[in-house]
Amino acid sequence: HESEVKYFVKNKMIKYVSVKPSANKTAEDCGTITIHSHRTWADKNTHLSKAEAGQLIYQEFKNLVSSKAGSSTLPDPVHMICHKWRYSQTRRPYPGSPGAVTLLQNPLFIG
Repeated sequence: HESEVKYFVKNKMIKYVSVKPSANKTAEDCGTITIHSHRTWADKNTHLSKAEAGQLIYQEFKNLVSSKAGSSTLPDPVHMICHKWRYSQTRRPYPGSPGAVTLLQNPLFIG
């Protein structure tokens, strides 16, 4: 089961979201949603606890989904884990490649 990725270019908190459907396809196990914050937002909010940051980010995600769907259609998560990953995004891009660098063509490996 492949993941779907959505970038939020104009959102100041959420950079992108990855959705991976469950292999079980049951109502209880609807898959995994991974929400990545923008580096600038994370840098400004290092004082927040993991729980506080997770709630703010998830609420912003619910607002994004609600504005697209026309109503609040997203249920609260059954389980949520928040990580503070300080160096997950580039601060200084590789010259000539502001988004990513293709390190290998076959198999495709992008850094």
